[in-house]
Amino acid sequence: MSLNWVMLDETRHGKFIPLPGETTLFTSLPRVGLSLATPGYAAKPYKLQCKDGIAFLTSSRLVYIPTTTTPGLESFSSPIKNIFDSYVQTPMFGPNVWCCTIQAVSGGGLPSEVQEFELKLTFKEGGAYDFHSAIERAKENLHMQMEYGYAAEEATAEDLPSYDGGMAGAPGYSSQSSGHNQQGPLPDGPPPGYEEAQMHGLTSGLENFRERS
Repeated sequence: MSLNWVMLDETRHGKFIPLPGETTLFTSLPRVGLSLATPGYAAKPYKLQCKDGIAFLTSSRLVYIPTTTTPGLESFSSPIKNIFDSYVQTPMFGPNVWCCTIQAVSGGGLPSEVQEFELKLTFKEGGAYDFHSAIERAKENLHMQMEYGYAAEEATAEDLPSYDGGMAGAPGYSSQSSGHNQQGPLPDGPPPGYEEAQMHGLTSGLENFRERS
């Protein structure tokens, strides 16, 4: 989590320059309020507020840019992996509020003695639940990347375990380790004893017919 560390795009108001390989997943409507504060039990209270701004969610972080920047608040950002216990608060009157706990980052421009902060984003023009869904998916993708090496949306049928229809372990069954067909050549004639078995079956059938008649 950092304050005023986002590289703003000087050519476009309210935009920022993404990090290498970073993609934007969600952009809120204007007039999103921000409140960043220490928990109630903190020995040294700290609070930062902004009335209006735009919230962005990228593949790696949450970014907030106020509508009117000030020396005290030009931008706010937090890595997705540092966001915990997020939920949407729905008051009886007023807009929905997205809330979470954010783990502090050393050297981020905020009080170093504080380990975590409470963040609230007030979506005055709607979109709190959409933002919440987007950030939960981003957290899941990040977990998949860290745990298995790929994002959840990138998983395909090739990544899933193969289904062998219950043949695994059966006599004569062997799994194929390559994509080409490893079966042997097809026989060019009937198996040994096939003609003798046919003649025996016909003879037995004829004798049974004579006995019944």
